[in-house]
Amino acid sequence: MKKLPVILALSLITVLTLSLASQAQDPKADPRFGPTAVNFVTINPALGNPLKIHVGEENSFQVFNNDIPGNGQIYPTTLNSPADMGVFVRIPTGSGTLYAPDFQNHGLTATGGLGTYTPWTPVSLSAVTGTGTALDPYTVTVVSDAGTSLRMKMTMRYVNGEYFFRHYCMFTNISGGQICFDTYVGSDIYLAGSDFGIPFLLATSGSVGGQDCPNQDYTILHIPLSPRPADAYTARFYHDVWTEIGAGHLTNTIQAATCSPDGIDDGAALEWQNICLQPDDSVTIQSATSFGDIPQSAIPTLTEWGLIIFGVVLIGFITWVFLRRRKAVASYQ
Repeated sequence: MKKLPVILALSLITVLTLSLASQAQDPKADPRFGPTAVNFVTINPALGNPLKIHVGEENSFQVFNNDIPGNGQIYPTTLNSPADMGVFVRIPTGSGTLYAPDFQNHGLTATGGLGTYTPWTPVSLSAVTGTGTALDPYTVTVVSDAGTSLRMKMTMRYVNGEYFFRHYCMFTNISGGQICFDTYVGSDIYLAGSDFGIPFLLATSGSVGGQDCPNQDYTILHIPLSPRPADAYTARFYHDVWTEIGAGHLTNTIQAATCSPDGIDDGAALEWQNICLQPDDSVTIQSATSFGDIPQSAIPTLTEWGLIIFGVVLIGFITWVFLRRRKAVASYQ
């Protein structure tokens, strides 16, 4: 009988040890539970074609790919509402207040690395409009405020059959003086059917994300469209992505990893820095997010580069002709 307390004590120590060891290995050891209290609308609510997209009133997203049934492509993967992906701003640039989606009211989140932030203040959330064609894409418009100085009107568009959607974020200075800010788009990605993958950079466009293991044939990307490239990026362990956003600036880090044994639990983000607006002025940042094959919008084509080179050469030629004629006229006189 005297051995019973000893046995119970040893059993308790064993349970606690296993619990702590499990938590140390758990890539989501920092999940936070709370109520689900965010309004959202859904594109393709019944069945994705191939994407089904939740758009939150505070600039957050969850995405389902019909090619990978049952798994949301943003953590928490089981959350059938907006998850750990969204648009952020910091006012003033670098060290001011961080405005972010209201992750604490998503039901479940692992965004503790952000530290202290202020949720966007929702102003309006439209219904889904459009028919999903290239000429009439599905469209959702979200309007929200970052404090009393900046308003963002985010227009999100999706064309059925595509593996990516576009988000156009128009920022307007609603204060009485100049403001300067940074903006980010970031996510904790869930690659196909696994939370583990390889951080990935598509250097030609500055797109960042991750690829699945073991084949690296499924890619999730944040794609800068305009301005392109973004000023900074990161693709690494998900908690470190949130920590970088919370600290002020991204570090242009692509974390080295292999698929042996599992890859890493990764996330990714883009940042546009030091955007300054006078009162009532606006600027639009355009980006896209893809799920599956890398879309052509992420790859600058020869046509794009050709047009740029042709324009530079043409301007140079016109300038040369003008100067040559001017010199000839001067010589004649």
